[in-house]
Order: sequence, then structure tokens, then C-alpha cells
Amino acid sequence: MPSQTIQQPRRVHVPPSLGANVDQVLREFLAQSDAWVGIYVIEATLVVSDAGPARKYRAALPSPSARSTRIGVSSAGGLCLRESTEAEEAELEDGLRRGFVQIERFRARSGERHVLHQATGREIPIN
Repeated sequence: MPSQTIQQPRRVHVPPSLGANVDQVLREFLAQSDAWVGIYVIEATLVVSDAGPARKYRAALPSPSARSTRIGVSSAGGLCLRESTEAEEAELEDGLRRGFVQIERFRARSGERHVLHQATGREIPIN
């Protein structure tokens, strides 16, 4: 009786993603930040940068006069958050388009981390 080989199905890694284009990813990044405020920190890291060390972005809570949540830049080792400049926001959008941004949800005290959008190095459209 001939032996039969059982073929295992191929496993394909599907990287986690918050959207199919830059606009969707940015909207979902801010929505996740609003949904998890006070529980988790949602942080976008530009893992490949022409401007030196990796820059980290977080949603900045809106001021009373602001109409919507803005994107801020984490500084001082994550202890401070300042409003991003137009150039920094353009850098984040370009990094997302080029596949160089990873977005994670984490708790600082426990060290728990979960990748929401993986930096793949594959380009995605703007909108």
C-alpha cells in the first residue's frame, strides 16, 4: 500500500493594517486613539526616516477651540507631546504611503503591545 503524504495548507502572513490607503489609516489611527484614551497609548512610529532617529506620533487631545483631534509628536522619551508641524505631518503621510510606519497600541506600565498597522515597505495610495 503506497504511503500518502498529507499536504498542509500554506500559511500566508497577512500584516495587520488599519486601511487600504493613507487617508483611511490616519482616520483609523485617530479613531483608535479616541476609543482607547486613558487605557492604551496609540503610537505611530516612522521606522525608516531620512531625518535621523525614528519619530513617534500620537493623537493630541483637542483644545477647547480645536474642531478635531490633531496629530502630535512624542518627545522627551514619550513623556511629552507637542503639536506636530506641517512638515512632520507630511513626513508621517509620506512614511505611511511608502510603508514605513508602524502603529501600535500599548500600555506603558505592563509593557503589553499590539501591532495595529505593520510597516511592510510596500507602498499604499494616498486616497
